[in-house]
Amino acid sequence: DKRYWEQKRQQIRQREKQLEETLARSQAEAEELHAQRREILRQAREEASRLLDESRARIELTIREIKEADAERERTRRARQELEEWRERLASEVSVVDREKEDAVVRQMERIRERQRRQKERQERRRSGQDASGQGGQGGASGRTEPQWKVGDRVCIRGQRTEGRVLELKQGGREVVVGFGGVKSTLSASRLEPAQVSSSVSADSSGQGKHADLGQRSTFVSVQTQESMRRKQLDFFHELDVRGMRGEEAVRAVMYYMDDALMVGADRVRILHGTGGGILRTLIRQYLATVGGVRAYHDEHPQLGGAGVTVVEF
Repeated sequence: DKRYWEQKRQQIRQREKQLEETLARSQAEAEELHAQRREILRQAREEASRLLDESRARIELTIREIKEADAERERTRRARQELEEWRERLASEVSVVDREKEDAVVRQMERIRERQRRQKERQERRRSGQDASGQGGQGGASGRTEPQWKVGDRVCIRGQRTEGRVLELKQGGREVVVGFGGVKSTLSASRLEPAQVSSSVSADSSGQGKHADLGQRSTFVSVQTQESMRRKQLDFFHELDVRGMRGEEAVRAVMYYMDDALMVGADRVRILHGTGGGILRTLIRQYLATVGGVRAYHDEHPQLGGAGVTVVEF
């Protein structure tokens, strides 16, 4: 149970970190988009100012041509017509430029909204998948009918061969208390499947073969567990440094470390707590006195740390 909840906490921390990274990316993209929008507006203002200056110059040129032509009717009409055509062309160019820039901003906004929508959908799907796996027993929607267990049924966890017996049903059968040898575990009903009864056990009329086979199966260790234990033994370090930690934090670290040491079968480990005021040393040794499997603990050799290191022998 402790390893299970520790893995859950690690997963929650990873998802929170991913969420923070996603939020930071979204904020960065929004700031970049605002900067692009300001740049586009600045360019549009500069373009409008240039066109306005050009319009004034063109109008002054037209007025000068009209005056030079001594108000000739045909030339005046032609000049006015050219001025009108140029003004219409200018207005169309300005509208096209503004529309293109506005379309670029709108497309960028749409891409960001679409990306945020996809991220939200992925998070909802992941959350719904976790809820479905955590509740168990709700698998009827996927078309699979879960068996109804009874007290005394022989069961095993899906994907494993270790057999146990149903001892108690909880929450209307959605949770099952299963005894694996001398260990009781509360599991979701959807994680269990009927145990496979061997032919040798069914052929045994005295009933002793059943108990022998159950004992053998209850001590069976899956390949995944063996590989996990082998990796833990290879990665295990026979020394723990808790210097600088607070008392409660140091004791918690020692608790986890002692569990791992007992699990991998270590015969001797060293705990570095420093000398200081001796508070960590006292707290750690008070805890070691309550740990089963610890044969003795003492100070390290003076040349190797002395009172600042506690040697634990199992």
